[in-house]
Amino acid sequence: SWGNHTSVVRWNMVISPRLFANTSVYHSLYRFKEQFENSGKQKTGQYTRSGLREFTLKSDFDLLLTGHAIKFGYQFSWQSFSPELTSVSGYTTGIAQAAVPEAEARSLSFYGEDEFIMSPLISANAGLRLLTCQSGHRTAFYPEPRLSVRVTPSDQTNLKMSVQRMVQTVHL
Repeated sequence: SWGNHTSVVRWNMVISPRLFANTSVYHSLYRFKEQFENSGKQKTGQYTRSGLREFTLKSDFDLLLTGHAIKFGYQFSWQSFSPELTSVSGYTTGIAQAAVPEAEARSLSFYGEDEFIMSPLISANAGLRLLTCQSGHRTAFYPEPRLSVRVTPSDQTNLKMSVQRMVQTVHL
């Protein structure tokens, strides 16, 4: 059996006619379990489980200025991992149960971006996300810059070019 349960509370607020805020708190719980049993001359079985629990607080802000659409915000996450644990029973050779402890990780990120018009034919979006992750005794810092440029030579044609650096801190 497996399942994913999520809960979200979201608050949208108009701070001023040009500044908007969206704040969310969410919880996610993923669990995976499977169990097999073989009956024969020798009864054998296998049990596997894994899981992930996450709590996150994030706020996103939109600021509208003349010729600019600025977005900025933050996100804090706490994650608890239950790595795959498999146990096998019934074999005379004996396969030991894996001893993988649960692990925790925390991350904090801040981001900002500006979408602006350079000319009637060219617009751009430039941004940066700063991410800090901590797991065990290890802390890592990752900058994630991005740039996107759109050229509109006619009403029917858009050319868009973009470059960005993205980091995936969780690998299951």
